[in-house]
Amino acid sequence: MSKFVDKLRRLSKSGSKPIGFRASASEAEQPAMLLILAMTSTQPAEAKVILDVGADAGLVLGDNLNAMSIRQMVGSMPDVPLGVLAAGMTEEKMDEIVSAGCDFLVFDVKASAGLLHKERVGKVIMMKPLLDPVLIRAVNRLEVDAALINSKADAPFVAVEDLLLCRRLVELLDKPVIVGLSSLVSKAELTSLWEVGVEGIVLSATHSVEALAGVKKMIGELPRKARSRRAKADVVLPQYAGGVLAEADEDEDT
Repeated sequence: MSKFVDKLRRLSKSGSKPIGFRASASEAEQPAMLLILAMTSTQPAEAKVILDVGADAGLVLGDNLNAMSIRQMVGSMPDVPLGVLAAGMTEEKMDEIVSAGCDFLVFDVKASAGLLHKERVGKVIMMKPLLDPVLIRAVNRLEVDAALINSKADAPFVAVEDLLLCRRLVELLDKPVIVGLSSLVSKAELTSLWEVGVEGIVLSATHSVEALAGVKKMIGELPRKARSRRAKADVVLPQYAGGVLAEADEDEDT
């Protein structure tokens, strides 16, 4: 199984412990949210940032990836799952990347349906948050492990609108929801994202190690009590796209 998907599942399990049941020691050590750092290349310096920050996963967004560069990156941080943005990749290229040690693939709805049946690799689908509710719920029937949405491009903070859009997906999906952010977050913003059900955030690895380590520390301070996941009302808001993965997401049809 994908190490990243395993982390998501353990996080979900530890966050849904019924009232009156004490978490085990291993569950108590689970973070309340995962921190994924997005990299534009597979250079050793970017791998060092991931290790120095203690991020839960890395995600390569760069073009012209090959098996050798992925293998080298995986070798430099063997305990940290490495994902790749698979936008525009052929199935053959995906197989090459996965064989080199890629732990999970991030893709949009225009990707080849064949990747849904690939084994030994996690599958994260990028979605527009205002996709028709029927289509969003249809994702529950697909062989994907999580969904990712992006905040507004270049947004300097997490807006209430972002929280509503995240909550909308959490309520419609039975899969973990991850959000790509275009800026660093405050403790209050991070807590709000956790409260609406977000289970992971993607930040750019170009931020300073100190700033990213600060976010990781704030995640460690989040509560580990169970959160409500379901509600029946849908939220309808103006559509936008952005965040760390905005360029790959902006051509997706709704």
